[in-house]
Amino acid sequence: MHAVFLYHAIRAGMDMGIVNAGSLTLYDDVEPELRERVEDVLLNRRADSTERLLEIAEQVKGGGKKRDTTKDLAWARAAGEAAHLSRTGARPQRIHRGGH
Repeated sequence: MHAVFLYHAIRAGMDMGIVNAGSLTLYDDVEPELRERVEDVLLNRRADSTERLLEIAEQVKGGGKKRDTTKDLAWARAAGEAAHLSRTGARPQRIHRGGH
């Protein structure tokens, strides 16, 4: 749900958020049927969206993809460094997570 929410929030104009990059699933990695049902809930597209999401929740529970978090950790460190710089009055560089 978090990956789908962030995807749509960023497209709608969100330009800052605090996330645990090491545990965040990428939007493109969410199984299409699950992604559709999560979007139905988040975007309020169907009256029965909650029930439809619950139908497949048990099937996908704990089934997230394992991935190499090396890039995520490097991104998180850079984000932490930028936050520190901003607190000390230095001008941090803009940080982007690659690919999305």
